[in-house]
Amino acid sequence: MKCIKHIVVAVVGAVCLVGCSDKMPKDVRLLQEGYTLEMRSEYDKAREKYAEAASMGNADALKQLGDLMILNEYVLLSPENASDYANGYDTWLVQARQTLAKAGNFYDKAKMAGCTNQLDASIETLAALTAKLSETEDKVNRAKERKRQEELRIQEEERQAELRRQEELRRKQEEKKRLAEEAARRAQAEEEERRRKESPEYCIENGILLSDAAFAEIVRVVNYSSDTGNKLYDRQKDAEEHARFRGKRLVLRGTVDTVETTFFTDEVKIILSRKGGTISARFDGMSKNDAASIRRGTILEIEGKVSDRPVLSSIAMDYCRIRIKF
Repeated sequence: MKCIKHIVVAVVGAVCLVGCSDKMPKDVRLLQEGYTLEMRSEYDKAREKYAEAASMGNADALKQLGDLMILNEYVLLSPENASDYANGYDTWLVQARQTLAKAGNFYDKAKMAGCTNQLDASIETLAALTAKLSETEDKVNRAKERKRQEELRIQEEERQAELRRQEELRRKQEEKKRLAEEAARRAQAEEEERRRKESPEYCIENGILLSDAAFAEIVRVVNYSSDTGNKLYDRQKDAEEHARFRGKRLVLRGTVDTVETTFFTDEVKIILSRKGGTISARFDGMSKNDAASIRRGTILEIEGKVSDRPVLSSIAMDYCRIRIKF
């Protein structure tokens, strides 16, 4: 660097100008010894001589101490990674500032002490190095800002990506919930439809075979007996329940247990069993010969009306006819 060369030239010139003399003042002699040691690159020893001379008030020695901060310390500093302004200059900047500040402190003291030995050139060098340091610091700050902005951009992209991911997850969860609710509604509707089709009312209305559930419900209703202790309420409640299916025409299937005729009317009566109870079915108009052909264990599909006549079976039916015999 051109400015640092000025400091080196000044040192060489000082060595040439100073001669040896036994009558030389001690601070001047120490200064000369320091010059000699510095020319031999024995910087630590030279610094000791300059420091001792400076302590005696030698202005040139103060300048030389400042020059050594630049020639022997500043020039040896290097960034951790010269190609990476964002990360490779932090330590260097701290050390460079401290070194140039120390050099400037020595030059200020030299000037106050009255130094005239090319001090201006050294101060100019210091100013140039300080300006260069500021330029480097600006590059570092710009690089750090670019890095910070890039990190912020990446963070924002990651944040937006996470928001999109969360939104997609929320959408999928809502879709899953919606599908589950639809499936539950469908299942409920199907169950309600199944129950409706298995209900006694549906079977009766459509003239189809009673389901097990429908038959069990009819048996429950025709045998209903309220027992609240209030006789009037119990009679009304029983009448309401019994009227629900009284006289309704049923289609059901059962297995023949017995075939017999009524005592007074000589009508054919067949007792059938099926899941949920037994049926006492009267077949008006069926001949005894036809009845005699029906054997125990035969499965019949019959149609008839619900009767309120008292029977030992679960339910009584009148005006029955055989639809199918299996």
